[in-house]
Amino acid sequence: MSKAARALAVSAGVAFGVALIVYYIVSYLTVTPPGVAATGSKPRVHLTLQTVASYGNAPHADWVSYLARNPSGKWVHSTVLRVPSYSKVMVTIYQFDTATGLRNPFAHTTVNFSFKTGKPGKLRWQCFVPCAAGFPLGFGGPMQSVGWMDGYLMVQ
Repeated sequence: MSKAARALAVSAGVAFGVALIVYYIVSYLTVTPPGVAATGSKPRVHLTLQTVASYGNAPHADWVSYLARNPSGKWVHSTVLRVPSYSKVMVTIYQFDTATGLRNPFAHTTVNFSFKTGKPGKLRWQCFVPCAAGFPLGFGGPMQSVGWMDGYLMVQ
């Protein structure tokens, strides 16, 4: 094989590898779960979430995650939450996640808090409790992935 042919083959291989990496990054950054609207109406709405130690579905069946209850009462695997602007948002989180990774539907902790929204915008939020076992310091994987323990608050 000539030097030119080898150089072409190596260049094609490198270009293919770079294309795969770019595709992976773009795919990761552009995947967004469905938005879940708060219940109630302006100026006071409610968000209900639950944490689960293991979501149980692909692509990451063993990752810790949040589920959000939509206005019809169905639990949705999403961390993109839609709330109205200039409103008080009451939040309830059912904490089923435990240090053991086991989920007990009868034993949980309930966390309640509220906040007020301002003008419309897209705000990023992330859980900062390092519980992602198997990742450095517990902050990898689900802790930095939208749809798991990271998401957006869409103030509309």
